[in-house]
Amino acid sequence: MSRDPSGAWIPELDGVRGLAILLVLMFHLRMIAPELTELGPLSGVIAAGWSGVDLFFVLCGYLNTRNLLRGADRPGGILRFMARRALRIWPLYLVLIVPYLALARPSAAEGQVPAWAYAAFVQNWFTAASYASPNLAKITWSLAIEEQFYLVWPLVVAWMPRRALAPVLALSAAVAICGRLWMAPQDIHLAYYGTVFRMDAIAAGALLALFDDLGSAKIWGRAAVFGAVAWLVGGALGAVDHTSASFLPFGFAGIAAASVAVVGAAVAAPDSLAARALRWRPLRAVGDYSYGLYMVHFLAYQFVFILHVDRAMHIPLLPRLALALAGAGVLAWLSKRLIESPALSLKGRFS
Repeated sequence: MSRDPSGAWIPELDGVRGLAILLVLMFHLRMIAPELTELGPLSGVIAAGWSGVDLFFVLCGYLNTRNLLRGADRPGGILRFMARRALRIWPLYLVLIVPYLALARPSAAEGQVPAWAYAAFVQNWFTAASYASPNLAKITWSLAIEEQFYLVWPLVVAWMPRRALAPVLALSAAVAICGRLWMAPQDIHLAYYGTVFRMDAIAAGALLALFDDLGSAKIWGRAAVFGAVAWLVGGALGAVDHTSASFLPFGFAGIAAASVAVVGAAVAAPDSLAARALRWRPLRAVGDYSYGLYMVHFLAYQFVFILHVDRAMHIPLLPRLALALAGAGVLAWLSKRLIESPALSLKGRFS
């Protein structure tokens, strides 16, 4: 079964966004709270929070392919799609990246990612080549991968027959996995940050969008629960390690598969335990602010780090975590009200 073939809003997908950003927030809390690395199995689960980015990748592939397929046959459909994506990503990105870079004054001659790379959304390739990134801007590597996908995939959808899309996506995923298998032992940075080596997650989400009928709701619901349990157990055992060359080739593929199961349950199994959890209103509310939280949380965390370490205030653990998360929440709320919502109000002109 499948829902909303017309492309209508699926509330559970806001919950998927919420889950993904909470994983990322949890993972990066370790920069201000090294105590989180000393909690036994729980530390492994926290350290596995990096996989929230892969969940975002799968969701990116699914949603954008679904939207492209709805509008690809209409005059100007591809251009309207690109305009809507620009309104979603660029305003907040530009407002934040310019001061981030002005403070850091990045220069390729100094071994830093050059400023023009951020404007062209290719900074991930410089990070892959071990160029240094300012802390506040480093997280934009994943946005660069998504923007490169937004640039190429609409043209593929427009120019190729629909029956050819699934083989193209399957080939992209296979190249990513085989590429990591070959590259990870030689250059783990390139295997982690290079676009071609991360395409399996995005391609898996896009494949999900190609099928009007996703099959049994029970299978998707059970797969999502199995994926979540496997992730928790793997994290607790310290097995979900993105810094391990042995984990990258097939471990990332496993994370992508678990993420597909979560998105599939959200779309095709509304009565499943996973979908009911994803409909939880607080989780959906967090998901509504996920882009802002992703872009500003390092700023809030850095402020707390300065207070705790540089100013030697020695804030206790729980108040420190609360201050960092509250600061990120306030900044995300401001970005939503002052930047994102005004820009998104223009999307109707390109519907």
